[in-house]
Amino acid sequence: MHLPSLPVALAALCLMATTTSAVKLVPWQVRSLGTYSPSGRPGSTPFSSLSFTILDNNTVDTGPVLSKQPSEIKCRMEWSSRAQSDDEPPPPKDWFYGVVNDNCTAVDNGRWTFRLLKAGESECAGKRPSATTCFDLEVTQAVRATAGRDEGDYEAVLVGRAHFETGVNMVGMCAGSGFCNWALADDAKPFYVEQEFTNCRGFCGED
Repeated sequence: MHLPSLPVALAALCLMATTTSAVKLVPWQVRSLGTYSPSGRPGSTPFSSLSFTILDNNTVDTGPVLSKQPSEIKCRMEWSSRAQSDDEPPPPKDWFYGVVNDNCTAVDNGRWTFRLLKAGESECAGKRPSATTCFDLEVTQAVRATAGRDEGDYEAVLVGRAHFETGVNMVGMCAGSGFCNWALADDAKPFYVEQEFTNCRGFCGED
């Protein structure tokens, strides 16, 4: 009788474990989210910003030794469309979209990253896509386990994506000087983000 190779067997086990775990996941919760855009006036800060707090209530087993426990994560990014000095050219338009940011709370046995993504024209209800008032947010959680495992590193990757927009799930205002602050609306809290497994290496899921 022909037996599958070890990599094939592990891949099959991983697929089954991933499917089982994905069904049991509860959505992440965005507890707070805020954006800031500068006035553009001389002497003012040139930086726009995005910050958010996300709650993960899941426990994900990545092997017999280590597992990821529920946690609350804070993330933040800043960007500027201006040149940082007179000797530098301005950065490319919309350069900040799609950049992987890892400025998030450190966690044991893994890490969180996120990307600010440009929303589609059809998503913005007649408004132009904007990095602070109409945008998509992609959040990635990588879980790894290495301690005590001869086979090496075992990793599960989960990704969730959500849309945020003023007048829909964000509120705020602009000051007379031109800077603007926007935040997740109270009636949209917590904002649930459906996540799914996108990668699994070795053993992941539950026994």
